[in-house]
Amino acid sequence: MTNDRDYREIASDVYKVDKRKYSRYLEENNTTANNNYKVLKLEDNQENGMQAMAVAPVNDRGEVDTRRIVIA
Repeated sequence: MTNDRDYREIASDVYKVDKRKYSRYLEENNTTANNNYKVLKLEDNQENGMQAMAVAPVNDRGEVDTRRIVIA
């Protein structure tokens, strides 16, 4: 289960997918929320302004748990 702090960071980072606005932008396979989640897929639709990403938690061994995907 995603805690409030991690979800807040994930939701904030979803806006950092625009390469033109941020020098440090997110890409697929990057991590977010203090390296607790791996970015699986990004969407940055320039036509309608939608920005979204799917992330999954990373355990202590660095394994991604795709059974618990979070979309923000």
